Amino acid sequence: MSNSTVTEIKELLKIPDEKKIEYKEYGGFWRRALATIIDAIIISFAVTIPYGWVVSLAYYPLLIAFYGQTIGKKLLGLMVVNKDGKSPIGIFDAIVREWLGKFVLLIINLFFFIGFLLIGLDSKKEGIHDKIAKTRVVRV
Repeated sequence: MSNSTVTEIKELLKIPDEKKIEYKEYGGFWRRALATIIDAIIISFAVTIPYGWVVSLAYYPLLIAFYGQTIGKKLLGLMVVNKDGKSPIGIFDAIVREWLGKFVLLIINLFFFIGFLLIGLDSKKEGIHDKIAKTRVVRV
């Protein structure tokens, strides 16, 4: 695919280019938890339609990859950035964060329930899925 084709697709879908995000603080535990609840409500509607499971699997990685935010994060002023503070993070890092990182988080939570608690205890408010994907959630 040529660069002009990629540019045209990005313009059509209104996908922003990666840029440095200015932020003052990290996204805290409760704000992130509420954003997750909002997203879960949205996904619960999606799974009621045919092939809704595809929507639910794609929801997080696609929105994080191309916009840096899910709808819940956007409503609460949160954004996922890479370690350099840039967003959106791209599809590979988003899949690592959302599928691999959250699978590991699920396994840890099943046995120890510390995966999400780390967000509240970590100085940069990073969960295990953030550490695996080398991302963080910030307030914008």
